[in-house]
Amino acid sequence: AVLAASLGLFAVLAAARRRFPVAEARARWESVRALGAWWREPAELPKSPLALVPAGLLWGIAVYLAGYLSYYAVHVLAPAHETVPPALKQVLLMPLDMLVYVFLIGAALEELIFRYGLFGALERRWGFWPAALVSSAVFSGFHFVDLSGLVRFLGVSVSKLLQSLMIVYGFSWAGFAGRVAAGLVLAALYSRSRILLIPMLSHFTSNLLEAVGLRWGLPCFLACVAAIFALQLLDRSRPKP
Repeated sequence: AVLAASLGLFAVLAAARRRFPVAEARARWESVRALGAWWREPAELPKSPLALVPAGLLWGIAVYLAGYLSYYAVHVLAPAHETVPPALKQVLLMPLDMLVYVFLIGAALEELIFRYGLFGALERRWGFWPAALVSSAVFSGFHFVDLSGLVRFLGVSVSKLLQSLMIVYGFSWAGFAGRVAAGLVLAALYSRSRILLIPMLSHFTSNLLEAVGLRWGLPCFLACVAAIFALQLLDRSRPKP
């Protein structure tokens, strides 16, 4: 349903701009580079990060689809459902403003560590694909590390909210592959734009879409997807490639 709705809305977006979907997809990919170049060039006035939001939100759908299509493809070959910790379910029941705060902080920290730090350092030495694969594999494996146990072992006292951010997923190859695929898209966004805010927003959007779907169901999820595409039709602030 998500894939069909996304493809249909993308076709509407392409038709509104009088471009075939392939041409629209190429323009969207090039716009990431154009946004990065525009953001980095000197300017007399400060640039608002709001110009990056439409691109970040749209690519968040791509990150979500990459992760879940890979998850289900591997699940067919090696069936094993990923265990969702009870703490994560409690996080999803938080008030919406707290949920947004948790996901925004989580996405910002992970992008800072795995894209800006690890991927950026490896790309300068190895090039894009080796760096993207290694950093995405480390990023995916990080979700299965019991950080809360490590913190307790070190004797560090943290709040229950922070402990909920250190939860561990039960390992499955499908879950591992899904996050690797999502990490590759995020690495490509950062490599092309050199603006960390774009993959950060995409990561946040993917996480939030998942939370909306799990908490309020498919209709609300699809409404969020439609709203993101509607924003693309209204957006006139992004530079043209």
